[in-house]
Amino acid sequence: RSIFGELKNEVAEDLPIFIPLLRGERSPEWDPGLTASFRDLTAHHRAADLARSVLEGVVFNLEWFVEIVQETSGRPASEIVLSGNGFLDKSAPRILASIAGLPVLMPAEPGAASLRGAAACAFRALGWKVQPLQTQRVLPLNNPSIVQRYQRYKELRRQI
Repeated sequence: RSIFGELKNEVAEDLPIFIPLLRGERSPEWDPGLTASFRDLTAHHRAADLARSVLEGVVFNLEWFVEIVQETSGRPASEIVLSGNGFLDKSAPRILASIAGLPVLMPAEPGAASLRGAAACAFRALGWKVQPLQTQRVLPLNNPSIVQRYQRYKELRRQI
């Protein structure tokens, strides 16, 4: 269950934008002097707004990386398969599906990704066949404001 309750079609358009650059980790810059920040924060925002903004910012940052990898490699991605405990919140996969422009697939157990990946590599090295991962397609949010918020994130992110 999401800390925001069940996700509705409406996503607040005026939430602050969170830039998640804590110590520069997981940013192309890898600059430990970078700091996280909220942009467009006003006095009327509540704790729940900030929590939602943090979740969106982390997902936006992930999509930012997908775009960088595609641009750098010169190869477009065909789909995104989610992994890790960050996607256990029901809102995160739907946010990503809304902004990625690609099919987003959710495994039945996304939290076991590292273990599953290590096992698949080991089995393949031994010449064993690895069964395909069972996934389900994630439906995007039915609201264009999330895409607008991601565009605002990218504008702010380019300024760093």
